[in-house]
Amino acid sequence: MSRNLEDWIQGYLEFVDHTEPSYLYNIWTAMSTIAACLQRKCFIDWNPILKERIYPNLYVILVGPSTARKGTAMAPGRMFLNDLNIKLAPDAASAQSLVQVIEESKETYIDSETDETVPHCSLTVFSPEFSVFIDSGNKNMKSENNIITWMTDWYDCKDVWDYKLKQSDSTYIRGMWINLLGCTTPSNLQTSLPQIAIHGGLVARMILVYASKKRKTVALPIFPEGLLELKEKLTRDLESISAMNGHFSPSREFLDAYAEWYKEQDKNPPMSDYHFESYLGRRQTHLRKMAIIMSASRSNDKVIKIADFYRAKSLLEATETLMPYVFASYGRRDDSDLMHRVIKTLGIKKKLSKTDLIKLFYRECSMQDLDTYLVMLKKVGAVDLMDVTIDGRKDVMITFKGSKKNADGLLEL
Repeated sequence: MSRNLEDWIQGYLEFVDHTEPSYLYNIWTAMSTIAACLQRKCFIDWNPILKERIYPNLYVILVGPSTARKGTAMAPGRMFLNDLNIKLAPDAASAQSLVQVIEESKETYIDSETDETVPHCSLTVFSPEFSVFIDSGNKNMKSENNIITWMTDWYDCKDVWDYKLKQSDSTYIRGMWINLLGCTTPSNLQTSLPQIAIHGGLVARMILVYASKKRKTVALPIFPEGLLELKEKLTRDLESISAMNGHFSPSREFLDAYAEWYKEQDKNPPMSDYHFESYLGRRQTHLRKMAIIMSASRSNDKVIKIADFYRAKSLLEATETLMPYVFASYGRRDDSDLMHRVIKTLGIKKKLSKTDLIKLFYRECSMQDLDTYLVMLKKVGAVDLMDVTIDGRKDVMITFKGSKKNADGLLEL
């Protein structure tokens, strides 16, 4: 089926250009909309021997103040999905009710390569109030039957997901696939998710898209010439995307570029904020999912090209630049844990200016706290402190002298 537009995402951004939300909100809505149409029908067989299959589902959360127009960004994406009758979850439901909705979403498709009939239960959550969705799903972490635990488990799209509710037999869902686009504020995210979900688990599987304000002010709706025609082209092309199924083949150039990027990110992680330690471990999965979507956005050829890699990489890095603002107001850790992180950071960096150390930990402790830690570390011979001048400003250069690891693999003096 031929396309009307060269690229769906670019066409979508043109369609919403006369609205107020930020560029990142708009493009991630476009990404999530394409993912919702691809469902579990499309994938990369990343490692066929180990049966490692990558599906294009995303957990995207638009984060920002109430005035950032998060819901406005989501609305056009939902409109396109409704026009194509793509199955969406209710805005609020208990965990058990959501499982029932997933079961009821069962469909089949004919694999274009094998002619095999394949069942799947694909469902997209478009939640303008993510905290309401989480709260209604029962966030009691003492129970195994809660939405946080289950969504963490659903992310990898198991072939068979089994569960058991109280006083009932086990139930099996074949072809589990969940896609999520939600909105929240930084404070509501902190309130809705317990620490265990933030420092691992669910948040590691999320792409947190932050914007501090709307992109521009639009006092009255604007209807530029050709907007309705563009909407029709977007709808028809999205229909073509939703008809796709089967394996997406990474090109040799894509694989080479991905391998170099993967090795480099291990050497030089893009973020040092401890909230994202678990996220960094799943960063490569996010990029592979995004590459499928980038490929589907431009063509039906099901080939993931090097251009798709660079588009995915550029978007992910631009998003990660603002991610730390999501947790800027979060509470501090206790002193012992923070001291360990300071030591670990110095052990990795070997030499670091005091200014740079402050930049890494300013959200977690005061300058006085850091001074106390450095004096303590100097007294026990773990660091040397030297007064220096950097770019005309007085500073202190911290040189790490060494430490050892205890039986748990933790640094100790």
